[in-house]
Amino acid sequence: MEPLYAKLYEKYAKLKAKRFGELEQSQKDQEEKFTNYMAAAEELIEHLRDENDGLRTKLNELISSTRASVDDQGLDYQKLLMEEIYKNKQLTDEVEKLRGLQNKGVLSTVQNDGGVRGHPNNLVAAQNGSDMSNGPETRSRKRKRRMLFDINAGSDLSVPDNSIQEIVQEDSNNIFCKQNTIADDAQYSKQPSCCKRPIEDLEDKSTCKCLFQVLIQHTLGLQFSVVSELAEVCISALHESSGYCFSLTWANENKLGELELRYAVKSLGTYERVAPDWMREAIKFSASMCPVFFSRLTRFIDVHH
Repeated sequence: MEPLYAKLYEKYAKLKAKRFGELEQSQKDQEEKFTNYMAAAEELIEHLRDENDGLRTKLNELISSTRASVDDQGLDYQKLLMEEIYKNKQLTDEVEKLRGLQNKGVLSTVQNDGGVRGHPNNLVAAQNGSDMSNGPETRSRKRKRRMLFDINAGSDLSVPDNSIQEIVQEDSNNIFCKQNTIADDAQYSKQPSCCKRPIEDLEDKSTCKCLFQVLIQHTLGLQFSVVSELAEVCISALHESSGYCFSLTWANENKLGELELRYAVKSLGTYERVAPDWMREAIKFSASMCPVFFSRLTRFIDVHH
């Protein structure tokens, strides 16, 4: 029995050694796989970290460049705003100067008329001529003129100085009113028939004397007027807030027999920097394209106003 037990024990020892060897080999394989997995994971993590750092660097560069461009644009816009404010101030000063010159011109005209006609001899002669054209006057005015005539003739009548000044001032005012009436009549006669007011409305001093002009002004935001340039009658349009001004002139018929309009810009005003090419150039288009032209024009004004 002992030899049998010895054989069984030997066989058991061999199986045990074989089994332990297989387990050790399996453990070594698992450890090797785990080591390779950890190395690959660490390599991937390092790669992702490098990529993340690169993306953060790019993001910081983009933020800094965007911030710099925004700051530059802000400075440019601020500079443009200051230029526009300066231009508007210059335009306002120019308008005030022109108004001052206009007022000075009116005052100088009144003074010149008063100086020429203020002499009593000339005044009496002028008033005698006006008596023939204007018909009967009041007794007080005739009495004042008779007193002034007596003073000129060297009579001994004593008349207060304020009466003489009153007569001269009254006649000067009448002459100035007549001149204004003549100027208004001349301007009224040059207007088209559609822009002329009835006789009872001639005392209205508004600048626009045509209802169609008022309607177009409120519709398009432009002031239209009829002017003469180079022996041609054209329509002048003005956008007050920007100073943009252009003219439209009727041209000859095209090959299709349609009437054409010729557009010419006079001043871009505050749109000098942002105006497109078609607003800067002289163009010609048919009358049927007027809605398209004014639609594009009003759209541009609404965007940049």
